[in-house]
Amino acid sequence: MTNRKGAMAGGDVPASLNIGVNDYVTGFPPSERTRERLGLPRWVDPEVAAAVPNGVLRLAIAAMAFQAFFAMTHFGWQFRSEYGSFVLLIALLLVGGQPWRELAMQPVSRAVLLLTGFLVFQAAYVTWLSPVAPPMEFSGQLTTASKLVRLGVFSCFIGWWLSLVPRAIPYLFALMVLGLLSGVLIFMPWSELSAVLDGELRPRFGIPENLAGQLAAVAGWLAVCLMVAIWRRSGSKKHQATFAVICLVAYAGCFFALLFSQSRGAWLAFAVTLPAVMAGLWWMRRGNGRMTRVWPAIVVVLLSGIVLLATRDIVSRRLSSAEKLLKRETADETVVVRDGPAPTPLSQPQASPPAASAAPIPAPAAARTAVSSMTATGPATVTPVLPPRSALAEPVASAPPPSAPVASAASVAPDAPVSVARLAESSAPWTPAPAPASSAQGDADVTIKAVNIRFQLYELGVEKWRERPWFGWGMRSTHALIGQANLDTGGVRHVHLHNAYLDAFVGIGLVGAGLLGLVFVLLMRELVLAWRSSVITTATLCVFAGCFGIVLVANAFDSLLWRFEYSRAPLEILFGCCIAYGLIRRRNSVAQ
Repeated sequence: MTNRKGAMAGGDVPASLNIGVNDYVTGFPPSERTRERLGLPRWVDPEVAAAVPNGVLRLAIAAMAFQAFFAMTHFGWQFRSEYGSFVLLIALLLVGGQPWRELAMQPVSRAVLLLTGFLVFQAAYVTWLSPVAPPMEFSGQLTTASKLVRLGVFSCFIGWWLSLVPRAIPYLFALMVLGLLSGVLIFMPWSELSAVLDGELRPRFGIPENLAGQLAAVAGWLAVCLMVAIWRRSGSKKHQATFAVICLVAYAGCFFALLFSQSRGAWLAFAVTLPAVMAGLWWMRRGNGRMTRVWPAIVVVLLSGIVLLATRDIVSRRLSSAEKLLKRETADETVVVRDGPAPTPLSQPQASPPAASAAPIPAPAAARTAVSSMTATGPATVTPVLPPRSALAEPVASAPPPSAPVASAASVAPDAPVSVARLAESSAPWTPAPAPASSAQGDADVTIKAVNIRFQLYELGVEKWRERPWFGWGMRSTHALIGQANLDTGGVRHVHLHNAYLDAFVGIGLVGAGLLGLVFVLLMRELVLAWRSSVITTATLCVFAGCFGIVLVANAFDSLLWRFEYSRAPLEILFGCCIAYGLIRRRNSVAQ
């Protein structure tokens, strides 16, 4: 037997199993009279709220709402989202010793404490016991490591407060989506909207483009889940339809922001994770006779198709440049036959061009050696594949004066498109400089350059990790290692390896990365155990699976886990939900 709000009498599984994120704490039926007397919101259980002072509880709820709204955007230091976590810490100190005792029993909290101790030891180790080159100060290493510590510690604070008011979780998700859309509306360059739709301009929305893509993907998934949860909830059909339409509009805005970010890593994460999660939800509910209705998925697919049609130029430009990159990689394994005299291999000196004409710059010795090994046995009329683009130089339009320095590939502006056609001519007999490449061709060249740089960073990361595999180089040393390597990055300064997992292995070694992985595994364990004990529903499990799947896939192509505050704040709320469900499960087991 159930009440109007959907909570089952006797503290069993919530009756509204179809509600994806609006779960209820078992064993605490709501009391409208008590709630009205205390003046609490309708989603706060008065029996649980009686454990803490009313004013402290209101302060904690306001702090969580503040953090949720500013979690996915950046409006300046005055509105830093983690201010809310500091307020939650103060509220915990006002409550007494009960929160600390409960958190001390959590395996996640113990793992976070162990990781914190290791990071302090590791900072001292790479500073004094086994110094790295270039040397880094102990305070600098700790400052960078503190970002990872705050991610774990603030998640515990948020988790304890959410364990008192778990019905606030969907409202926090809604505030996260609303905050992201507010940032999009404020930072969108509306005067250059046509350039954005054509794919010629990447708006930042106040944060880096790749991070904006990841956050937009997570917010879009949350908007879909909220839409499904609201529609399947009992109540006025008019109100349901109104809120469902609002959620659909929010999803459309998040999907636009995802496409505007032009982050192919975020696109891939969104395209791979969501169908897998939806298929998993359908399969898990199939045997229980509660198969998910297909109409929400159909509406979302149709809406996504409309948005894709409106932004088809963006998608075509980014995907066409990726296609040209694949063709380039395929061509690297073939040979090209040219008409006319046989060109000189790169391993041999080439004839000097006319003095008044374009002068190609010879490739580095390492590149010439690598290519010469491929051409030694080939026929004279066959030109082998070129080395990577970073090993070749750009032909200059006209010969520079003797006193002027010759431009190299590293001195070219990183955003300036460089034609692949001109790159191919650098190994052939001299020809006049071709006409400027088209915009699409320039995008392909920029993509090839970016991919080459990332592969260089990946190779550097693996090499440096092998040098110090156990304790790493220190979390503040990565940018110095990249600078020491003298990579051909086109003049762009890189401070990370564009892979969060590789950054972890290089920065804190195998031991630290293992502890970080342990924290994440324990968080997922709390979520699964809460699902198995019926604290949360199958749909709720899939909500978090979609969010974490997007984050994990996107961070394989960038380093966004802990580097920025607006990348940590959403994870602190999501991780806090896992901790909250674990605390609720333990309280229920003690009560029973």
